[in-house]
Amino acid sequence: VAGLLDCHLLPIFMGASQVHVAPGVLLADPMRFLQLISHFKITTTFAPNFLFKLINVALANSDAPPKMDLSSLKVLISGGESVVTKTACDFLANGAPLGLKNTVVRPAFGMTETSAGITFSNIFPAGDAESEFAGLGAAMEGVKLRIVSEETGHPFTEPNQAGALQVSGETVFGGYIYNKEATAEAFTPDGWFNTGDRATLNAEGQLLLMGRNKDSIIINGANFYSHELETCLSDVDGVMHSCIAAVPTRPHGADTEQLVLFIALQ
Repeated sequence: VAGLLDCHLLPIFMGASQVHVAPGVLLADPMRFLQLISHFKITTTFAPNFLFKLINVALANSDAPPKMDLSSLKVLISGGESVVTKTACDFLANGAPLGLKNTVVRPAFGMTETSAGITFSNIFPAGDAESEFAGLGAAMEGVKLRIVSEETGHPFTEPNQAGALQVSGETVFGGYIYNKEATAEAFTPDGWFNTGDRATLNAEGQLLLMGRNKDSIIINGANFYSHELETCLSDVDGVMHSCIAAVPTRPHGADTEQLVLFIALQ
């Protein structure tokens, strides 16, 4: 949905030129992403966090600094998965000698049901220096966010309260076609869409995701979140990035959940 709306229909509406590349081209050679930016003088693009990691590795293994000019790039939206602050900062640092501006990365949040991105951060990396994961910005015009208690469903009135993320606004879809039951489950009685995410909103309305509602793993009373465990594993040598899943299991008769890891090795 981000590719279709943010990177195709929006540029058409704005009368902008576009460059489209098949995903396999970039996965086979991550440096191609930077080469295309340099060659076509790209000003706005999109990249998930794992592509930053692949480019960092490619640059570290390069025999000589590549001859590119990335100074044209103004905005690099990043979404689809958590933006790891260190990974994105390393990407910016590695790109600095090539003219990459330190302010181009814009962590964002959106879903198919929200017609792609609805929050965009413009304070990275300065605003996330002490955080493992980047904040995702405030809601754009026409969209509202709220955090509700997972126990009572009541909206929190104070900032920095962790709970279920709900959204409403002009970009939110009307329902799942031919599936009234799923639509009814997705919306609250007062018309807010349940995203399925756990999150907080700070005093400035900046969004920080904390995982999916059902992606918590409770072991001996301690909460662990799948995306955090998967992020740690992605840095282990020999583990294929984005081919990791951390899930809970409870063997018959066990008094606590246990952790199961699915990984693919390079």
